[in-house]
Amino acid sequence: PSHINEMKTRPTRQSIHMLGEHCITPDFILCRASVPLDDVRKKKIQEFAYLPLSRILSVPDVSCVYEMPIALEAQLLGDNILAHFNLTSRRIPDWNAWLKQLGHLKKPTKRVHVAIVGKYLDTGDFSLTDSYVSICHALIHAGAYAATHIDIAWIDAKTYEKEPQRIEELSAYDGVIVPGGFGSEGVEGKIAAIAYARTRKIPYLGLCYGMQLAAVEFARNVCNLKNAHTTEVNAKTPHPVIDILPLQKALLENQCYGASMRLGNYSARLCANSKVRTLYAQAGKLHERDNDAYAVERHRHRYEVNPEYVDLLQQAGLSFSGFYTREDGTQLAEYIELKDHPFFIATQAHPEFTSRFGKPNPLFEAFVAACSIQACIRKRPSVYESQGAEISL
Repeated sequence: PSHINEMKTRPTRQSIHMLGEHCITPDFILCRASVPLDDVRKKKIQEFAYLPLSRILSVPDVSCVYEMPIALEAQLLGDNILAHFNLTSRRIPDWNAWLKQLGHLKKPTKRVHVAIVGKYLDTGDFSLTDSYVSICHALIHAGAYAATHIDIAWIDAKTYEKEPQRIEELSAYDGVIVPGGFGSEGVEGKIAAIAYARTRKIPYLGLCYGMQLAAVEFARNVCNLKNAHTTEVNAKTPHPVIDILPLQKALLENQCYGASMRLGNYSARLCANSKVRTLYAQAGKLHERDNDAYAVERHRHRYEVNPEYVDLLQQAGLSFSGFYTREDGTQLAEYIELKDHPFFIATQAHPEFTSRFGKPNPLFEAFVAACSIQACIRKRPSVYESQGAEISL
């Protein structure tokens, strides 16, 4: 506890004792604290837990969570786990690439400002940024790969509904992300943010609902389909650009709610000459079969882009660059993009779920690269002001 300036082992020893009452004995003890565990405290825990010192590890606070694997490796956690199960190591891990990415995080050479316009942020006096923690880390992965520090601004979409004039604040950002969500709350604010990013040529990445609302915005403002909407919000819209398809409606009528959703991995056939296909090809994440190229991403949604509006939207300039073919032959839109925009890509999937440190998802990687170009165009400082200082992520 920081207020007494002394590390206490009694809570840990008490926990071990209480586990023992249920016939549970620890094989390893990882000790969380703000600072590393010293040998005196390790020995106190050792005497109580009857474990060798090598099984008692220090897990102190770090400036970045991606430092922790290095800290655990230094204490031989992996080797000790293998020894516990009488297993041998198949290879010696090479941490050089990981350390390089970590170095980029701590000493970036560029900096971009990204606005995430979401709807699950407000709760009293606090902001629930953890609602989009996967997106945050996908940006960190892409930033580490490009040695770019990413300042994230969390913007409540409802703000742009209550105060429409505040939409101009998006001009201060190098990129805009509209993430997933359900329901009507904040939808018009998200649509306003999408329209601003599209017309002002600000790099835009739409995820799940962020793709659906991008299609709605384009239908309203480019195709002149007045009151176009998603039936999730307006069941009586004259132009249901986003809708539940007939097969799904039949499932819902039979109360098969889970079966009406697309959950998990789905394969999207990517169209030739599309930017999306190029990005996945450059990242080595294309799957070839039957002379076609596919990308696999995870999903969690129920509503789809209405196939009846795809041709109309395409004729007006919205490119559909990937489709999933359902068993009944229905083509479901997976990716959209704008050709005459620095970066405007949206996907029905959740690519943030497949991003990894050292292996960023190609859409996030390209988005951050586009944001860097935008920062240069807007003459932002390309070098982080406190270069050499550690960045808290």
